[in-house]
Parts: sequence; structure tokens; C-alpha cells
Amino acid sequence: MFADASPQETQALLDWARANWIVEPGRFPNALRLRHPNVPSSQFALMPGLDLRPGRLGHSSLSAIRQEVLLAAAEMDSLWELRLGTREEVTPAIEWAIDAGWVALATEHGEAGKRSGRWAALAPELAAGELRDPENWSAGPYPMEGDFSEVFIVLTARGREAVASGVADDAIRASFS
Repeated sequence: MFADASPQETQALLDWARANWIVEPGRFPNALRLRHPNVPSSQFALMPGLDLRPGRLGHSSLSAIRQEVLLAAAEMDSLWELRLGTREEVTPAIEWAIDAGWVALATEHGEAGKRSGRWAALAPELAAGELRDPENWSAGPYPMEGDFSEVFIVLTARGREAVASGVADDAIRASFS
């Protein structure tokens, strides 16, 4: 769709999306992810090209699940969106990445069934409790009454440097195979 669109048409669509959806960084550089503010599972990504990171893709010494955790953090995935394995398999990989200083947890607060698009970083000492809370790992409709929050995994500045250096190259390659 974007390949044939004029710059004005592309900008008009992005302006519409920003007015009606929550626009977030995508998994790869210069990509965008759009989320419906009321429907957790309604989202899509826009990728301007396939320049995934500077340089050629190499091989990583990290386990596949650790690489996938880093890519999930690059895309700011909600814990309930992580389909990398069971919660018991994914939690240690997230804890490892937090201990390495490559990822952090953040919450997005909402109210009356609508996401806000505002994020609050969680202190590392609170992360373990949030990872162990089963409610953070399952999606349900956002409650129409009262406040709610959703927990996300995000890359830190050190994590962005690590991904740019190639630690998740095998997972990037697998994303397109």
C-alpha cells in the first residue's frame, strides 16, 4: 500500500492514525506500531523498509528465547502478547535481560476501557512481582469502570545498543523466514 502512495497520502494516513490510534515504535528501526485504544488485540505495524539494524546480520551466542525477549522489548510488547513460550520459560529470560540492564518493565494506565498512551517505568525491584502476577500475562477486555494498567517490556538505552550490535540477529532473521 505505501509503496504506491504519494508522500501526501502516506502523511494523511499517518495523521489519521495518530488521531485515532495509539502510535508506538515498532520492533525494527523506523517502524511504527498502531494500537486501537479500546481493543487490546487490534493492532498493526508499518515498516518503511527492511533496514533492520546497521550492518550485516551475524549470529548470536544468546539463546533464541533471550533474543526474542529483546525483540519483544524493542516493540514494547505487553506481557500478555509474548508468545515466546510458557510463562515459566519466558519469565527467567526477562529477569536475565533486566539483570543485564537491557530491558525494563513499564506500565500503561488507562481508565473507562481506554488506553492512555502514557507510560510509567517500573523500578527494577518491582519488576519481579509484576512478572509473577498471572493477571499481567492474560488479556481481557479493558474494564469499562475504573482504572486499569497493562505491563510492558521495553528496551533500555543499553538494550538498544546491544540489539544494534547484533545480539538478536538470529531472531531478526527468523522473523522474516
